Amino acid sequence: MRARRFISGLSVLGLTMLGGVIAAPNASADSYGCAGSLVWSHEVTDMSGHAAGWVYDYWDGANNCSVFVKSEYAGVKTLTEISITTQGGVHGGFDEGNYTTFAGPVRINGTGTCVDELVIEFDQNNHQIVNWWSGYHSGPTC
Repeated sequence: MRARRFISGLSVLGLTMLGGVIAAPNASADSYGCAGSLVWSHEVTDMSGHAAGWVYDYWDGANNCSVFVKSEYAGVKTLTEISITTQGGVHGGFDEGNYTTFAGPVRINGTGTCVDELVIEFDQNNHQIVNWWSGYHSGPTC
């Protein structure tokens, strides 16, 4: 009987810890400067088809907020940029700089429309390695 209670206690502890792991995306939104819930993410590939990072799009009820988190050349300062636009052609935020970890956040009012992101990245030798467009997403008719 004691063993069963001990194992049951461990199960509850494990599920509690798992709950903390599941909640991590919202915590990471804060660290990137975005509010709201993660509503869309997509792997970004470089021009050779290799994984270059991920775009994360958050929604706070009125605005889409996106970041590009590098995996290729992570930790190395490279020219990296992200921009966000609505399907209607309204240009929102744009962020460009020599970043080691991520570019963004960029924001736009996305109420009732679809949005897209453009990610561009160069390597440490200033050769463009990423020119990636997300396609329209996160709207009512995407």
